[in-house]
Amino acid sequence: MKPLYGDRALMRKRVDEALAQLRAQAASAPIDTAKLAAIGFCFGGSAVLDLARSGADVAAVVSFHGGLDTDNPALAKNIKARVLAMNGADDKGTMPDADKFMDEMRLSPADWQFVVIGHAVHCFTEVGENSPGCRYDERAATRSYRLMHDWLRAAFAGTP
Repeated sequence: MKPLYGDRALMRKRVDEALAQLRAQAASAPIDTAKLAAIGFCFGGSAVLDLARSGADVAAVVSFHGGLDTDNPALAKNIKARVLAMNGADDKGTMPDADKFMDEMRLSPADWQFVVIGHAVHCFTEVGENSPGCRYDERAATRSYRLMHDWLRAAFAGTP
C-alpha cells in the first residue's frame, strides 16, 4: 500500500489497468460494460476514488472507510462516475481529510455524496474487527450497504 499511496499516479495507472482487464473479458463473459461500478474498502476505497479521478468510464464508485486524500485535487474535473464515499465520523485516519475531499468534489461535475456515519470508526464493515480505531459496527455496515445498493440501482438506471 505505501508505495501506491506514495505514487498516486501509479495507483491510478494500476486501477485503470484492472478496469481494462475486466472490460477485455466482456467478449467471453456475461459483463454488461454499461453497468460497471467499482467498490472498495479501506485501501480499495482510496483506489476506487482514484479510479474515478482518472476519468474512468464506470457508472459509479463506492468507497467504504477509504482514504479521501489525493495528490491532485484538479483531477476531480475528470470524474464521470457517480461517487459515494462513506466514512465513520470517529475514523481518525480518514476524517481529517473530509473537508478537502468535499472541496474537491465540489469542483467535479460528478453526482457525489459523502456520508459520515455517526459513532463509527475505521473498518466499520469488517466483521470481527475489534482493535483500537478499527471496529466492526453492524448498524453502520447495514446502513452503508443499503446506501450502496440504492446508489448503484440509481446509477445503473440512469436516475437521480
